[in-house]
Amino acid sequence: MATDPSLLDLNSASPEELDELPGVDRALAESIIAARPFRGLSDLNNVAGLTPEIIAGILPHVTVRRPPAARTSSGARLTGNLSRPQPVVPARDYAYLRRGPYSRRLYSIPVRTRYRLLAALVYGLLALTLLGGGLWAYFNWFGNRTALIPTQALAALATTPALALTDTATLTATETAAVPSATVTAPNASPTPPSTTVTSTAPLAPTESPTASATPLLPTATATSTTSTPTAVPPTPTPTFTSTPRPTATATASPTPTRTPTPRPTATPSATPTATPTLPALTPPAGAGALFFAETFDPPRYSWVIRRLSPIFSEIGDGALTLALQRAVLGYSYAREAEARDFYYRATARIAQCGPDDHYGLQVRSQDEDNFYLFGVTCNGRARAQVLQNGRYRFLQEVPLNANVRTGPGSENVLAVRAVGERFEFFINGQSILTLADATVAAGRLGVYARSIGTAGLRVTFDDLAAWEAR
Repeated sequence: MATDPSLLDLNSASPEELDELPGVDRALAESIIAARPFRGLSDLNNVAGLTPEIIAGILPHVTVRRPPAARTSSGARLTGNLSRPQPVVPARDYAYLRRGPYSRRLYSIPVRTRYRLLAALVYGLLALTLLGGGLWAYFNWFGNRTALIPTQALAALATTPALALTDTATLTATETAAVPSATVTAPNASPTPPSTTVTSTAPLAPTESPTASATPLLPTATATSTTSTPTAVPPTPTPTFTSTPRPTATATASPTPTRTPTPRPTATPSATPTATPTLPALTPPAGAGALFFAETFDPPRYSWVIRRLSPIFSEIGDGALTLALQRAVLGYSYAREAEARDFYYRATARIAQCGPDDHYGLQVRSQDEDNFYLFGVTCNGRARAQVLQNGRYRFLQEVPLNANVRTGPGSENVLAVRAVGERFEFFINGQSILTLADATVAAGRLGVYARSIGTAGLRVTFDDLAAWEAR
């Protein structure tokens, strides 16, 4: 299938043509030229400096055409079969265009790291399963086994004879048993059987207190040198239980004291004032109304979105909000309470280590993670406005190098945006830099952002944020 002639060929485009692509500057154009030749659009992932967002923005405008020799040979082979179109660009090159923002973040994780996380999850679930099975076996098998011991002991105690119960809540049983024995003696010798005395004491159950005594005797066997004749001892009669009545306690009623309630003083209700953020007295800029948002981070007045996981790290400390980013990452933070449509929003930004293509600035009308505006400056002195709509970036306007933008490590710039309906105006250090009209996002929260293109340690600090009503 023939490619669209309006698309830009990556293998033959000039630096000026590549510089006109969205998100591509002169440095990225040189990187694309250095990576030639391209066999397909998927080779853009190997170009240094091209992020997935930039690649997604330039894919609809570029193509990779075959060399003339290759087209001639393939045309000779396809003679007589021109009705079958052959796709030039594989569909897998556009696969990540259909992914959402969370899918793109997942696919940005290295494959080896994803496998390690999956293995850790599987082994963790297996360990929890084994632990749960062990606990179940312990409480259902060993616990039931040990619970049988008191039951068996009570059953044996209930069938034991010769118990003596007294009123003093003690159980005394005296058992005298003659142990049978066999003795070989001379004639006319009288054997003397041994005796054993056992005394046991047990607590009394809270019932009647019968008294009983019993002395069971076992048969005694006597043997001589010639014959052994056992002598049977008659059994002791069955003991008679006598119930001794307990004394009846007589209850004597005592007079109940009468309490006189003491009246308590009646509390007078008073209105509780509602706490509201106290805003400082700031001078509004020209054409601005009342102040409705102010943040100095000393301490913070509002709740801010903070991220502490690599590659984005944000923190509030020393009276400022700091964004620290790794290479090719966009990071932002916004106040959850600050939401507006028409406003004049201003902030002071200071940069530390910064590359020429890195940029930072103000995030306005942030509805969610996929819809907001970005107004910022690059570290080499350019100004730009972008919009993120449904997870895809779009350049609205870009201003070339401007002397009003302070550059270099330690530089400080005061950035401001006036938004009234569909019209926006971007100010840098009090000077109007660009104006535009766009109706993509109607209203949202206020915040700040930073984006690293080639720097592996971009660090930007924001302070003295304020917003007034716009007229």
